[in-house]
Amino acid sequence: YKLAATVAELPLEARLTPIYPLTAGITQGKLRQLILAVKLQPNPSTLDAQRSSGTRPELSTELLADSYYEQSLAIRDISLQTALLAARLAATISPEFGFAWARVAELEFSFGRTGRALEALNRSLALAPRNAQALALKGFLLAAQDETRDALDWFNRALAVDSALGNAWLGRGLCRIRRGDASGGREDLLTAAALEPQRALLRSYLAKAYANAGDGPRAAHELDLAKRLDPADPTAWLYSALLNREENRINPAVDDLKKSVEQNDNRRVYRSGFLLDEDRAVRSSSLANVYQSAGMNEVSVREASRAVDYDYANYSAHLFLSESYNALRDPTRFNLRYETPWFNEWLLANLLSPVGGTPLGQHISQQEYTRFFQRDGLGLTSQTEYRSDGQVREVASQFGRYGNTAYALDVDYQHNDGVRPNNQLERLEFYGTIKHQLTPQDSILFLTKVQNYHSGDNFQYYDPSRSARTNFFYNEYQTPGALIGAYHREWAPGIHTLLLGGRLANDQRLGDQNVTNYLVIRAPNNAITQLPGVPFDVKYRGQFEIWSGELNQIFQGERQALILGTRYQSGSFKPSDEVLLGSSVAGLAGFFPNPPAADMAQAGMERLSGYAYWTWEMLPHLRITPGVAYDWLRYPENHRHPPVTSGEKTTDQVSPKAALTWSPISEVTVRGAYTRSLGGVSYDESYRLEPSQLGGFSQAFRTIMPEALVGSVSAPRFETAGVGLDLSFKTRTYVTLQGERLESDVRRTIGAFESGLFPFFATPSLLDEHLRYHEHSFAVTVNQLVAEEWSFGARYKFTRAELERTLPEVPLSVFGGARRFDDGDLHQTSLFCSLQPSFRLVRRR
Repeated sequence: YKLAATVAELPLEARLTPIYPLTAGITQGKLRQLILAVKLQPNPSTLDAQRSSGTRPELSTELLADSYYEQSLAIRDISLQTALLAARLAATISPEFGFAWARVAELEFSFGRTGRALEALNRSLALAPRNAQALALKGFLLAAQDETRDALDWFNRALAVDSALGNAWLGRGLCRIRRGDASGGREDLLTAAALEPQRALLRSYLAKAYANAGDGPRAAHELDLAKRLDPADPTAWLYSALLNREENRINPAVDDLKKSVEQNDNRRVYRSGFLLDEDRAVRSSSLANVYQSAGMNEVSVREASRAVDYDYANYSAHLFLSESYNALRDPTRFNLRYETPWFNEWLLANLLSPVGGTPLGQHISQQEYTRFFQRDGLGLTSQTEYRSDGQVREVASQFGRYGNTAYALDVDYQHNDGVRPNNQLERLEFYGTIKHQLTPQDSILFLTKVQNYHSGDNFQYYDPSRSARTNFFYNEYQTPGALIGAYHREWAPGIHTLLLGGRLANDQRLGDQNVTNYLVIRAPNNAITQLPGVPFDVKYRGQFEIWSGELNQIFQGERQALILGTRYQSGSFKPSDEVLLGSSVAGLAGFFPNPPAADMAQAGMERLSGYAYWTWEMLPHLRITPGVAYDWLRYPENHRHPPVTSGEKTTDQVSPKAALTWSPISEVTVRGAYTRSLGGVSYDESYRLEPSQLGGFSQAFRTIMPEALVGSVSAPRFETAGVGLDLSFKTRTYVTLQGERLESDVRRTIGAFESGLFPFFATPSLLDEHLRYHEHSFAVTVNQLVAEEWSFGARYKFTRAELERTLPEVPLSVFGGARRFDDGDLHQTSLFCSLQPSFRLVRRR
């Protein structure tokens, strides 16, 4: 007997199939050992005695018996690796023994090494061309590389040799569904289950096929059978959770997915520790999606971040994190705090996934990766929202896949009439994404973005009725704003190379009336004696073009991962302005040039970054992540604050990183993170591959300072620290405690006017400004699932924010102030109660 290899990229169970007799010279003790291996029972009297004596078996068949026994021990990768060594030794002793090479192939596949598995399998089939199990295994290896046409041929060959081989019927059914023949594929899966009715895995896949066809009752029946046949197998619980999710039974879906996660390591007998971590990441990201459906957003983000810890290259986890950050984004796009982590996670998800692994569209809810159940064709999703205050939002995605190519077109349109004076908004964003699979290991992705943005005053204020700017306007054009190309190469399981490059461009126009600007008055000794404010009418236009490139390398194995990367960006900024005296001070016209300022400037931008992150599971369920980044940045001295000037500044920073995630028991998770980082100049910061979060805490921002007070900033320095405690009780109660500290420091140059005491005549000048921002927050979240349809939640968050603005050149004694301090406390409380009525998917004939 043998333990069959995994049969697809998705986790499958081992099975016992009589394939060939091991009788050629094998001893009675080895036969007993083989029987014990099949029963997963220890055998101290044979192999262990052999180990202690230092001897080894001489026959290749005896070595194969040792290989199966080692595999049955199921001690993480140790047993699998020893089993593989024994199988390779058997093939070395008897190089013409085809079954030994087949054994090597299936064990290589247990480590996810498809190339090595194919090499060994081809040798096996050359020696034993009528080994039906080996023929089917080659079909699965080809199907895992998305070569379904060739895979079908090999499954048919296997069935021609052994028409009762369930594996071959399973593989052929999955490939037929993938190629669009859903009915024929279900018939094959039904045949596989009929031939081996006690095999739980076949029931699980048949159930998934029924669910995809909309036949909920049959799917539920098959899943119940699978759970009874093998209650320790996580596959049936996973598919049961997905079926419950589709039928809106959210709470049972949570229970089933948690059960699937708990049983994940039961499959270590035929899956390496590295692949088990991948499996856990898939289950955790699916669980995060279901938590979000139940309204438990805090819990869902934490679960998704854990999935990234388990398997950094897991695109499902990155995609869900992107969706979580997307929910936190400001719909008006004035507050840019979450733009970078949202786009970074979305980009990583689509780069790391195979074609068809993600739908590429930004407005499509994440679905569980069931690659063999996806067919070629087109899709369309659209959502329209209308509010009584005149807000209209339309998001739509049209996507499709044909063979090795997939694409998505995303449109996001928003129109707001506004809720206060000059609060209107009209925004149109368009993203086009296309991905092509060059080979099973290589893929390319192209992305473009077009945006038209027209807005009044949509800044966020403490008191909008008193602070609103009634004459402010803001227009932004990106035509296109981004032309990006990316390449992904998977050298081996866990070893990925990502290359990102392209052009970023923007055209920004804004204006306002009676904008107070500094007027610096100096004494004959050059000391600043006065700093009055003068109102001006301002029009501004800023254009930039940036070329960006980044190389990212991922090395991931069992219990550790290393992420290395370097980024280079270069570009130019071309700002221009027109500054006129406000109508209230028209009498001062003779003391300023006419107009006071009408400047066109140009400045360069250049950035060089390098980073390294290492995640290590130093103890079971204890992962630490040390890291470091270095950034050197040359950026415009003043391209934003009229009157603008040419000129550049240079800065650099070494940024340490650290994170910890510890789950001493399944109900408790402790998280912590500390990071420093150096921001960019504009949305160049968002187009990056460097990790944007550690331990569930974001470390990448466009800005965290309130733009209503300081406007946009360049080269901000960030320092973040956070600690969290996540509790999950068997009573279906979830508690999250989290504290976070965010700090930002900006030293910038702003436009001003300068004059001497006599004669008084002001000309455009510059003034240094130092901004320090501190934000401390603490949040408590409690969620409770009740029965099958109810979920309740409560959240309280307290935030203390402080902003200090200093003009270092101005003495504190100068009237008008060289220092300003703003602070505020924010208490946020939210309660929710959700009823989610379930329904049953019923197939109509």
